[in-house]
Amino acid sequence: MRPKIIPAVSGKLIAENAPAPLHHAQCTGHKGHRTSFIQPFFVFTFLLCAGLTNVFGHAGTPPMDVPNITVRFANPSWDCDLDQYCVDIEFQSDLPDQEIFGMNVRFFYDNAELEIIDFSDFQGGYGPLGGNPGSVLSSGPGFGSTYFNLPSPGVVDFVNFAFEKTDINAPPIYIETAGWTKLLQVCFTIDDPAPDSSNFCPPVIWDLRVDPADGGYLSGDDGVVITIVDGNGSGPTTRNVVQYNWEYTGDGNNPPFGQPTESDCISLSCIPPVVISCPPDIILNCEDSTSPDDTGYATATGGCEAEPAVSYTDSLASGTCGAGHYIFRSWEATDTCGNAATCLQIITIDERGTICGTTRNDLDEVMGDVPLHLYADINEDLEWDEGDTLFAITISDSVTGTYCFDSIPPCAYVILEMQPQDYGDLFDYDFTPDPDGKDSLDGPDNEIPVMLMPCEVDSNNDFVDIVCPSLLPIVPSDTICEDAATMFNIEDLNIGPVTYQWDFGSGATPATGEDIGPHEVSYSATPENQESGAQVQLTFSKSGCPDTTIVSTVVVNTYPDATIDGDTDVGCYYTDRVYQPLQPEIPGADYFWNFGAGAVPATADGYGPHTVYYQIGGSKTVSLVIHPNAPGAHCPDSSTVQFTIITCPSHITGSVKTTDDDPIPDVNIKLYADENTDGIADNNTAIRSVFTAGNGDFSMASLTPGNYVIIQSQPSGWNSYSDSDDTPDNDVVHNTDSL
Repeated sequence: MRPKIIPAVSGKLIAENAPAPLHHAQCTGHKGHRTSFIQPFFVFTFLLCAGLTNVFGHAGTPPMDVPNITVRFANPSWDCDLDQYCVDIEFQSDLPDQEIFGMNVRFFYDNAELEIIDFSDFQGGYGPLGGNPGSVLSSGPGFGSTYFNLPSPGVVDFVNFAFEKTDINAPPIYIETAGWTKLLQVCFTIDDPAPDSSNFCPPVIWDLRVDPADGGYLSGDDGVVITIVDGNGSGPTTRNVVQYNWEYTGDGNNPPFGQPTESDCISLSCIPPVVISCPPDIILNCEDSTSPDDTGYATATGGCEAEPAVSYTDSLASGTCGAGHYIFRSWEATDTCGNAATCLQIITIDERGTICGTTRNDLDEVMGDVPLHLYADINEDLEWDEGDTLFAITISDSVTGTYCFDSIPPCAYVILEMQPQDYGDLFDYDFTPDPDGKDSLDGPDNEIPVMLMPCEVDSNNDFVDIVCPSLLPIVPSDTICEDAATMFNIEDLNIGPVTYQWDFGSGATPATGEDIGPHEVSYSATPENQESGAQVQLTFSKSGCPDTTIVSTVVVNTYPDATIDGDTDVGCYYTDRVYQPLQPEIPGADYFWNFGAGAVPATADGYGPHTVYYQIGGSKTVSLVIHPNAPGAHCPDSSTVQFTIITCPSHITGSVKTTDDDPIPDVNIKLYADENTDGIADNNTAIRSVFTAGNGDFSMASLTPGNYVIIQSQPSGWNSYSDSDDTPDNDVVHNTDSL
């Protein structure tokens, strides 16, 4: 069986000094205990049932997420036929998909103001558990004043009512997280013999302290208890309340705990309201009658006794430029009890006229789609100012350039042209003299004053604007090498007399120019035009228009300094020489080297340094070409150095000795080529063959520099002990003892 919410208070509430009866109550199928509460103004005994050890469906193991459920009274209503004051009981959850299992509804109300009837209008299969309205206990005088700041005599009724979902087959009602969900309502009769019927705001105080963890206002009282459906049983919640026509004050720990407030108030009146219906708004011509006999009468119903009396008053809006000529007829219906209702009938006197004109440019071309604003000239100073009010907006025709303001009440106006971008002012005035008062060419730009008379058609209010440079040509940016030239040229704008003035920027020759071009301009390199480019400015000037300038750039790339840094002295072949540019490396540049005839290597790429030797003698030329690869124009440069390489024969010396450093004479030493530098003779052809002298030394003179292998013919009676080159001299194959 599922745990159930049952009434948690059962007993009798009596005055403090009266004997306290002991009332015994039983809770079938539930754990419970009996508690006596003693408060300053009453003593009562009740039984606490449905203890929290059972509300989970499995004792002692709470669910992972305990929802925060808030309950409130809301939507007060008064039923004149039943003499009932009712409020809804609504819920809100901080977690989705929560279904109320049951609740102990506990609250206080002023006994002098209300008397509970019952709980009703249960939603979605919920119903009372036990009696309805449950247990209702009354306090002694003063308790409501001391605890809740209620007016004297301060007698409160305490209601303890329980409900739960009694129809388990009903579809679940999930509590809203953003709005509120109604589950039931509670209704009262009004005990107050003279309530404020126009502003009735009775406090109904939830039995829950400002900190819900402190429970209710009675010692040991849990206050409001709410459980949710949890599997096949019920689960706990963290409960909160929104107080009704009452608010917490202070720290909530000491009485009085709060005070009444007027937050949810309604009228208790049952008198049908006075309802008035106005005759329809009407438009009249100048000669038409404004009498209600011709424009219609208002009708009224309702009120406390006889038919309401109907009257009217007129207010005129005659000659106000922003509103035209109107009669505002205010009708009022009043009953004998002083209740009233009003409505407004608007009578328009049609004295409207028309204001027309054109928009064109200084080339006598149509200007279409130009916005024009008609302002009521409130102060009639014939100029637009901040005190004037906007009356109408139109645009000129896209084909003809004409415009009209139709149905305009007679008054003083100013037409204000919203001049299109890239236009200047030529003139604007009324070409047909009339009583406007200022038909001249000297008025403020983009304004024409108009004094519109009744039924007048005021025409020829023309605006003429200057076409200013707008669709400007593009002068392409360029990149050139220093001391080179480029051309500047544009098409004529064809918008009348325009002057063109060029400024070609840093390093330019010539520095300036006029007209559309072409202009041939050369540039010497300057720090400015190398880094950010020479700023080329072309300014367009036309009378009546602001000067307009377009900007382009010419970046000047310099030639690199290709000077070669390296040995240019006469030198021997097969001797290393090192070459690199004299100037620091240019990021992104390409370097191409040619070291001349007989060079190893013959060519190279990159900045360097590059190590080179020559295999043959003669005059040599080393060349360097640098491509800077700067954006735009490529500006490469090159340089050369020359020098002479001579043949410088080499010689090889060595010795053959014993381990005691004694010479071994007559040992045959042969020299073989080792072109592939693998440390092994390329073939069996000896280039030289010599013998050691008496001191054990040998020598080979007039050798062409190159890579060789020395091979000793092992002398009879001797074994090899060490073969190596004792002098490090940068041999390609490192000479160490191979034994």
